[in-house]
Amino acid sequence: MIAVREACPADLPALAALERACFPDPWSAESLRSGLARPENRFFVLEDGREVRAYAAVRTVLEEAELLRIAVDPAFRGRGSGRILLEEVLQAVPEAAVWRLDVRAGNTAALRLYERCGFEKLVLNRGFYTDPAEDGWLMQRGS
Repeated sequence: MIAVREACPADLPALAALERACFPDPWSAESLRSGLARPENRFFVLEDGREVRAYAAVRTVLEEAELLRIAVDPAFRGRGSGRILLEEVLQAVPEAAVWRLDVRAGNTAALRLYERCGFEKLVLNRGFYTDPAEDGWLMQRGS
């Protein structure tokens, strides 16, 4: 059974494993721990049974939210998990009138997901990402 819930400190090993599996520049366990403890941040996990298969990190300031990270276990991709997680996160932060995120320009799967969830491309930032170097799109949803 798939369920989305807010993350807790006990989820840190699973979050760190997803970071290593999903990103060329993974956040460290200490960065995750620190991020989880910050009051402006909210972390969410998608579980399949008792296994964490995906997570999302969001920072909110007043009526704006920034999707900092979304990671789906590579073995679990293509099953709609990213969309389920993102839709749940968007509903879980109702105070956010505006959402923003950055995404690698070459990440077509993520771009499709974000566009399906109402995000629009605003600005192409040349050389935004390193390791590997790549342009990044700033996307927005809402006002």
